Amino acid sequence: MDRAVRAATLAELEALVADLQPGAGASKTPVPAPMGPDRPKSSRLTIAVLSGMQRKGRWFPARRHRAVAFMGGGRLDFREAELQAGTTDVYVYAVWGGMQVIVPPDLDLEVDGWAIAGGLNEISSHPGPLEAQCQRLRIHARVLMGGVEVKVRERKGEEPPNELLQQRKARKRLR
Repeated sequence: MDRAVRAATLAELEALVADLQPGAGASKTPVPAPMGPDRPKSSRLTIAVLSGMQRKGRWFPARRHRAVAFMGGGRLDFREAELQAGTTDVYVYAVWGGMQVIVPPDLDLEVDGWAIAGGLNEISSHPGPLEAQCQRLRIHARVLMGGVEVKVRERKGEEPPNELLQQRKARKRLR
């Protein structure tokens, strides 16, 4: 170990590990990470009844998250959320209430749902860049006499390049 710490070049480090067999000492079966206070559970429920609720900042949504607004309002902000790899499903229910969901533009997004005597402002699909394809957020909205709005917003502290802003303004004019 001391020789590795004292090594001054990459060649010296390579010489130290040249006689090791590939994969020696590695476990063949993956070991799950230990559960800790920051690791999400398999299911999560957030409720606002005759009141309001919001999740924002750094938070850890579970792979399946349910958010209910009954005669109240809620906001789920995923711009600083730490999603697990793969797909995260968010089931949003708004009954005589409203829910706002904010996602960053670099996250792969799918939205589906329905509204009865209410509104669903949805983005049917918003594919993020290829490197972000390892994380996907699926919003499943159910609305009864209420509203659900899904917005794509820049992460806090990040400003889009001027060219991107001009493209967005041009798209809005075409609508």
